[in-house]
Amino acid sequence: MMGEGDVADVVTRYPSILGLSVERKLSPTIAFLRDEVGVPKGKLKGLLGRSPQILGLSLNGTLRGRVAFLRDEVGVPAGKVPGVVAKAPALLTYPQSKLRANIALLSQALQLTPAGVSKAVVKCPSVLLSDLPLRLSPLLAFFCDEVGVPPDKAASLLARNPALIGSSIP
Repeated sequence: MMGEGDVADVVTRYPSILGLSVERKLSPTIAFLRDEVGVPKGKLKGLLGRSPQILGLSLNGTLRGRVAFLRDEVGVPAGKVPGVVAKAPALLTYPQSKLRANIALLSQALQLTPAGVSKAVVKCPSVLLSDLPLRLSPLLAFFCDEVGVPPDKAASLLARNPALIGSSIP
């Protein structure tokens, strides 16, 4: 699964991995991500390379709860959870309180229904990791004031293209 260089990168990014038990911690976490969440084996390397701290999280206390949160509160369909987690593994490490705040802000600022939030997250999972309180108002103002998009259309534009929220546009 991982070559020597990959392992060295993970250890450099997350040195605490050296203290984790392969049998009690690493193998069960990888099996959970692969077998229960459904992350394809080929995507695990990239996921763990980007967010190796996932390996140190409690399987029952944190990881299962975060995956359930994505399904139950964010509304990500079970079949889409593997893709969401593979694209934005940091969602498994991010505090739920911040995720909830970002969901509320997306709903309010972009006038999204729960299904609309779910759709936006499936398209661009990292939108929930953005600093939305600092990002959304200036971005909406840019589209309205600089580009000339009416406010309701600007919100709709961002809802349809959530990757714009994380872009370098003002």
